[in-house]
Amino acid sequence: MKNNKKVNPFITTRVIVISTVFMLLFIAGVFIRTWLAVQCTRTSSEIVVAISKQQKLQHIHKNLKIELARLQSPQALGNVAREKFGLNIPKPDQIVIIP
Repeated sequence: MKNNKKVNPFITTRVIVISTVFMLLFIAGVFIRTWLAVQCTRTSSEIVVAISKQQKLQHIHKNLKIELARLQSPQALGNVAREKFGLNIPKPDQIVIIP
């Protein structure tokens, strides 16, 4: 006796459709995972560049604060007044007192 079972074409079509959908979802997941990895790497690189830039700016800021303090000192102001503008301490006869 032979077993002559007929396979329902609806079931095989359904299995093919479901398999195709799962395969497409898997492939989409792989692409999304790859895209996320690339974005993570790109963001990490941008963070490294930003941190480097921040460190450089902090160094410049520190140097500018030191230079500002140096330029605000009375000795530095006196030197600039004498060398750049030719100013000297006034003599007693050059001082005019306004009442």
